[in-house]
Amino acid sequence: MTEQPTDEELMRRIARGDGDAVATLYHRHGKALLLWFRKMLSQDHERAQDLLQDVFVRIVDQAKRYQSGRPFRPWMYTIAWNLLKNEFRYRMARPHAVHDADLLPSDVELPDTLADQATLRKALTHALEHLSPEHRAVVALRWYQDLPLQDIAEILGVPLGTVKSRCHAALKQLQASLASFASTGDLQ
Repeated sequence: MTEQPTDEELMRRIARGDGDAVATLYHRHGKALLLWFRKMLSQDHERAQDLLQDVFVRIVDQAKRYQSGRPFRPWMYTIAWNLLKNEFRYRMARPHAVHDADLLPSDVELPDTLADQATLRKALTHALEHLSPEHRAVVALRWYQDLPLQDIAEILGVPLGTVKSRCHAALKQLQASLASFASTGDLQ
């Protein structure tokens, strides 16, 4: 069996104009990146697809400037995060746009009845939507993409301590929101 090229090797090939290397990177990372975009964009699948394509266009455009030896995945998510920040700015300028949310991971264990499942999903979605984009990004990168805190700091361009404090604050806010819902049954 032949050994698969590393992401860094693929980037060197992309810099030389190898289209197959782009396809390999897309196949390797596209699904996870699309899932992350969908979570960050409240399940706006079409916009997530657009941003995914934009990431890979930028990867190709910036391939010659990619620093050999730098881990690819955090670099790719940095590009994605910068695109998301632009998207959030755009949405803030146009607050009339409403987006449905469904931020539960597909493998989460849900209650037995459909009514309980819908209630839990609604409560979690509501709680996640009320996090700031910065806090939601940390939650999505850490628990949905399973990235190490150091990589998240690099992606977001903030110190490691900031990522840790955002994780802590986001979890406390989610815990409070879900505890309030559990006790009252009301989304606040």
